[in-house]
Amino acid sequence: MPKTSKVGKRVRRVGTKTAAKPRGGAPRLPTPALVKLRTAGGEAGTAALGPEAARTAMALSYIVRNRRRWADREETLSVQSADTEQMLKQGLEISEATLRDIASAGRVEVEVPFVAEDQGWEGRIMPWEYALSGATRLYRYNRPLTVTRRLLRSGATPMPSVEPSRLLFVETAPGAGTKVTFRVPKYAPGVRAEP
Repeated sequence: MPKTSKVGKRVRRVGTKTAAKPRGGAPRLPTPALVKLRTAGGEAGTAALGPEAARTAMALSYIVRNRRRWADREETLSVQSADTEQMLKQGLEISEATLRDIASAGRVEVEVPFVAEDQGWEGRIMPWEYALSGATRLYRYNRPLTVTRRLLRSGATPMPSVEPSRLLFVETAPGAGTKVTFRVPKYAPGVRAEP
């Protein structure tokens, strides 16, 4: 029999396939909702959202916020990478095979479902860039990993994954501030250089 928990005046069942509709009639995500991880070769795997994923997202967010303490030391970086890999395997149920596929592809798209603000928030606040690059560090052999996010809104038609013709990279790293690199075609319609 599923457990029940009281949240405010509402009682909800914990451990059922789907929870009740929230106020306003918006459909709820299935429990657990899944984040899809795609590489150029197709779907590499999924990550389960839920209470354990929420704890993992909060823990990894804390680690990223405090990376100045450990990012410049190789031995600490190796420990953090191993810990991150274990957190993703346990908290998000990402398999080692999925991590190896992502590492060999060098590029991964993270598709996070969105129905309502209070549902699946752990997938939206998860520091995917850090988490996946840290967890695949051992398998990448110093090759870079590009992580892109895609928010899949409820009722929206999914866009196909294509190789981008233009990119915007925003790099935030300890000590260097924010570095923004972008390429724009010189004579693209609607694009102007402003002094």
